[in-house]
Amino acid sequence: MPWNKNRLALYDILQKNRRMAVVIFGIVLIPLVYSYLYLFAFFDPYEHTKNLPVAVVNEDSGAEAKGSSLNAGEELVEQLKQDDSMKWDFVDSREEMDRGFRQDRYYLGVVIPEDFSRRVTHIQDEEPIQGHIQYYANEGSNYLSSQIGARAILELEKSVEQSLIRTYAMGIFDELDLSVEKLDKASDGASKLADATEDAAGGAKDLENGTRLLKNRVDQFRGASQQLTEGTAQLTEGADNLAAGLGRMNEEVQEKSGEIPRLKKGAQEVQAGIGQIRDHLNDPTLNAWAGRISDKAKKLKQKNEEIHEAFDRLLEKNPDLASDPDVKRIKEKLDQSTEKYEDLVNTAAQLDSKLNGYQHDVNRLYEGQGKVIDGIGRVQTGFQKQTSALKRLESGAQNLSNGLKKLHGQIQKVAGIPKQLSEALSKLEDGSGELKNGLFQILDGQGSLADRLAQGVEDGESRLQDKDSQADKISNPVKVDDQSVHPVPNYATGFAPYFIALSLWVGAMILFTVIDLKRAKLGDERPLSFMTALLIGTLQALLLVTALRYGLGIRPELEGWFYLFAVVISFAFIAINHFLVSVLKDVGRFLSIVILMLQLTSSAGTYPVELLPDSFRELHPYLPMTYGIEGMRAAISTGDESVLLQNTGILLGCAVGAYVLLGVFHGLIKWINIRKTTAKA
Repeated sequence: MPWNKNRLALYDILQKNRRMAVVIFGIVLIPLVYSYLYLFAFFDPYEHTKNLPVAVVNEDSGAEAKGSSLNAGEELVEQLKQDDSMKWDFVDSREEMDRGFRQDRYYLGVVIPEDFSRRVTHIQDEEPIQGHIQYYANEGSNYLSSQIGARAILELEKSVEQSLIRTYAMGIFDELDLSVEKLDKASDGASKLADATEDAAGGAKDLENGTRLLKNRVDQFRGASQQLTEGTAQLTEGADNLAAGLGRMNEEVQEKSGEIPRLKKGAQEVQAGIGQIRDHLNDPTLNAWAGRISDKAKKLKQKNEEIHEAFDRLLEKNPDLASDPDVKRIKEKLDQSTEKYEDLVNTAAQLDSKLNGYQHDVNRLYEGQGKVIDGIGRVQTGFQKQTSALKRLESGAQNLSNGLKKLHGQIQKVAGIPKQLSEALSKLEDGSGELKNGLFQILDGQGSLADRLAQGVEDGESRLQDKDSQADKISNPVKVDDQSVHPVPNYATGFAPYFIALSLWVGAMILFTVIDLKRAKLGDERPLSFMTALLIGTLQALLLVTALRYGLGIRPELEGWFYLFAVVISFAFIAINHFLVSVLKDVGRFLSIVILMLQLTSSAGTYPVELLPDSFRELHPYLPMTYGIEGMRAAISTGDESVLLQNTGILLGCAVGAYVLLGVFHGLIKWINIRKTTAKA
């Protein structure tokens, strides 16, 4: 029996017209059919992108790269043939692609330009050229297809970029391998150069020691030559005295006869001094050292030239080393050593030549002194044989004095030579010392250079051991860790809150429209009872969410709330539509449609409310679907019960408010009718 005699209950409807049961059943199914069909059709569009036709035009003509042919366009086409993410259709020309766009056969197009390979092969040049691929979207045919396709094209672009970057990285690593090999050879060359420099430094040290020994011998010779100078000075003075005394010899022959033995003895002492000098100068050790110094200087000069040539070859093989500060200092030291070696060879040659000249002059001097002694002997013999020859003796003595003066002058010249030779040897000793120090500094620099080159080879080989892994990291340097806070597995789950709320509003709106249209068949003008309306709304909500739960496989986070909140949404929407239709009739139905349109745009069911125009954002909090969508998202995805409780309160408040207003309206109408009846009575 009916619950309220003043309201049209479901029992009354079925009693008066049992065919209405079919109508009521259809009204109950409307939200289910509306949501289920849409969500089923667009359950997950990205699973079907393999059916989206995309035209691909390869115009790439290829290029030459490092002596080999490259066609990056063909490689990309082969890669796309293995990719089933889209329905790739490889066409021969742009015209064929454009014709497909006009006939709506293609939604997207990809063109690989003619210069694609040429551009990608110049990416490592000083002025690299960026490769590009042309992407076309037939937005007029279907806008969403272009958006879906753009995502796939971005993945394609990323894949091509990673592949090219990896190729470039491997090319760089191969060049680095060659550089490391060259660096290894340079390290070996530097080590050999250091060994040769070490030998040269040892030779310079030997030269320094030999020069010091020769200088000591020359200093000894200098002392002897000083004694010789003093002896010849005395001899000259004696010869002068002899020449002067011979004039008086005729008168004092017997008294001065003792002068001749003294003269002979002095001459013999002079010859002995000259003999000592000759022995020193003719010493085989001195000659050997002079020869060894000359030979050593020549060898050192040759060794320095070899070092210089080796160093120049090293720089030719490794031009990058020329800018290294240590290498520049080594180069300057080598250039300085070359000049010093040249001076050393010239000085050694002069030393050897002067030594030979000194030996020749002293030998002649010794021989001349022997003749002087012989002459004195003959003078003494002649004096003993005949005194009549005194005049000739006086003349001979005068000649002897002149000869001794010349001899003294020559000896003075010879005596100055050891000083010059000693000074030259001092310079040679200093130069050889500087040369030795410079060579050892060069040796230290070469050792450091060899060590650094060897370390560079070791570091380079170590860092290039895992080229493939490094190339992968370079081509894909950033890995995005994609983590969803509240993961949504598919489009159906994401859009379910929106379509549940939308379907329940449409179901409520149609309920009151159909009931009024069928009222003539019912023959009953009583308004629909709110319990009947809520019962139908409950059935709509429960059938809808059950179909989505088990038919589409939507798995809510809070399953109990999923069912309960759907009933709450239905209650609120039934109450609002019940109020509008009961109070305003057709105007109320029109307003229900207007509210529906506003909710479609302002309830943030598709795009976030922040992306809506200002007017829609301001309208957003005043629409009932806003809270139905928020609560259903909490039940399905976020699992936030506080949001569910808040939105449940708001929707129940809307339902209660609508029915309170409806009750007030009916009470006011009843009061007005009573007043009218009373007035007529």
